[in-house]
Amino acid sequence: MKRSSVHWIPAALVLLVAGGAAACDDAGSGLKPTGTNTPTGDAAPDLPEPGSPGDVQAKQAYAEKLYRELEPQVKEACGKQCHELGLFNPEPPKFLQGPDSYVSIKKFPGIIVRDAFQSGLITKGAHAGPALGATPAVEEKVRKWLEAEAVALTVVKLPGTDPFTVKTGANEIDISKAAQGGITNVKLKFDASLVGGILSLKNLKLVAPAGTDVHINAPRFVRIKPVVDPKAPETVDGSFSNVDQTLQGGTEAELGPGSVFLSGEGWTPFDLAADKIRFDANKLEKGTYNPPPAIKKCKDINAFAANVLPALRGQASGAGSVCNNCHGAGLAGLSLNGNDNQAICDSVLSKLNEANVPQSILILKATAAGTPHNGGKVQNGQAFSDLFNNNKAIFF
Repeated sequence: MKRSSVHWIPAALVLLVAGGAAACDDAGSGLKPTGTNTPTGDAAPDLPEPGSPGDVQAKQAYAEKLYRELEPQVKEACGKQCHELGLFNPEPPKFLQGPDSYVSIKKFPGIIVRDAFQSGLITKGAHAGPALGATPAVEEKVRKWLEAEAVALTVVKLPGTDPFTVKTGANEIDISKAAQGGITNVKLKFDASLVGGILSLKNLKLVAPAGTDVHINAPRFVRIKPVVDPKAPETVDGSFSNVDQTLQGGTEAELGPGSVFLSGEGWTPFDLAADKIRFDANKLEKGTYNPPPAIKKCKDINAFAANVLPALRGQASGAGSVCNNCHGAGLAGLSLNGNDNQAICDSVLSKLNEANVPQSILILKATAAGTPHNGGKVQNGQAFSDLFNNNKAIFF
């Protein structure tokens, strides 16, 4: 039986190919900090060696500079009552909370990752709030900042396993050398096969030792430099860059979801006898497993179907609501179509604040009570609020 708690994990499937990768530096990637003195003539630039502490610090400082410049816009788009104060129920993740939102957002899993395009800020679509893409100017600046953070991450050397070969079929690898904090007997299981010369790793599972919960963040598979060509670049798989997962001690659970595909150098067939890979992770350490919260269920489905659902669908007078025009297909986590009244009611329940029903996000948005809502507002805000406040026994 598996036990695993996972935070913000979009499915990822990345086709990883080996071969020459373009060199990345600050100037070539558009990540050159402003104010840098550019040498003239034949003078050599006074820059830190790649991968040196100075190089890491410079890249980290530039990434923070970009964030500080766009911080007010990020807070305007995502913060305030949502991801800054977390005032709604269920409470949204407070990745922008004070006193320093940069410290908070860097600590929050799945946002600053080695593949900027797998950041939760980019992959999260419309939810209770709008997608980041709803404000293209802010989205562009956020992408540039995330790319700078990704560059800063890539120059930090991670502990990893020794290079290992893969066999067709079931594999079990001890990945303890990739861990921090001295935990041992952490293993990774996967099934390997060659598909047209491409190495495929599927059914990946993490195994935690008995008595020790394990936290893993942004695991990676790296095709190492072949012995015959030590100058060949390592190729890093970023399929799981958004994984942030805690596994209960003595259990195993799926890593991901996702799969890995690796070729040989320059799209040549992967050689099971000669090619090797290494495993590392941004974090592989002792963790604290927290069981997922129980999903709240509505109490009276028949009353919901008779008294509330018709009003939401515009089939009853009073509130003037036709919410299913937008939310019929589950937009922002609210689904109002179909015949499963239990599922529909539970979806509505997830948008209600039991402690203060009139302050529920569903009501605040539909009545335009200071909360942005792309769908506009209902005709009679008080009647819409009363619809839920007077029928609390249906939900709680």
